[in-house]
Amino acid sequence: MSVTINGTTGVVTPGINNSEGYTGDGLSIAAGAPAGAVALDASGNLGVGVPPTGIRLTIKSNGNGYTNGAIGLVDQVAGTSYITRAAGYLFFSNDGSTDHMTLDSSGNLGVGKAPAATDRLLVSSNGTKETLRARTDDSVYLYSLGTGTVTCSSGVLGFSSDERLKIDDGTYAGGLDAVKNIIPRYFYWRDSDGNRDESRPRELGFFAQNIQDTCGTEVVAEPHREDVLLGIHDRGVMAVLVSAIQEQQAIINSLTARVAALEASQNV
Repeated sequence: MSVTINGTTGVVTPGINNSEGYTGDGLSIAAGAPAGAVALDASGNLGVGVPPTGIRLTIKSNGNGYTNGAIGLVDQVAGTSYITRAAGYLFFSNDGSTDHMTLDSSGNLGVGKAPAATDRLLVSSNGTKETLRARTDDSVYLYSLGTGTVTCSSGVLGFSSDERLKIDDGTYAGGLDAVKNIIPRYFYWRDSDGNRDESRPRELGFFAQNIQDTCGTEVVAEPHREDVLLGIHDRGVMAVLVSAIQEQQAIINSLTARVAALEASQNV
């Protein structure tokens, strides 16, 4: 059977044998349309822009980019999202021009930014700045945490702290007074309903508000955002503890010197 409109055959079935390269029983919308426009074989496998390949759906673009053969997912309110492939890469976009997610031929995934060959997973917050990187050598990098870059490699957790990355803004003192007012607490985490989460054990630690009041806002993550829960920068707390030990040691040294002087005077 064939259907001819204005002298052009557009539907052919069965026993198809046409110039677009598909031969077999099924349905083909091809001649007069773009080469191999649509072909459905007898097993129900569909080819769009290419003859069926033995898998359920095969789509071939007629060029690179989101407007030349990508899969479009259409929402009448939000517009169209696109999936396309080029040069061994699979691209995902919500606007048809920006690569919001990229999967390369090695299986490396980039979200917001294309992954490098050494990135198994790369996440970017703005298309330029890296937020998270999981590399193919099993190392993991977390960027922009307020305390530098956190890395994990071979089970060792590390933090970038090179002075070349920093601008000195003064030394800290007063750790002993701060430590006197830090309150170590036992606590349970709350569940989604605000009740004690029985699935998690009792823990020992600190409350961020207490750390902020005693050690300063520099030791607390996101101290100026009311819409974000507070966190604690452990290295900031460590700096306060080091300061407290140094001040305490200065007091011990002074008292030791006084005792030595008293003992010396009594032996005269």
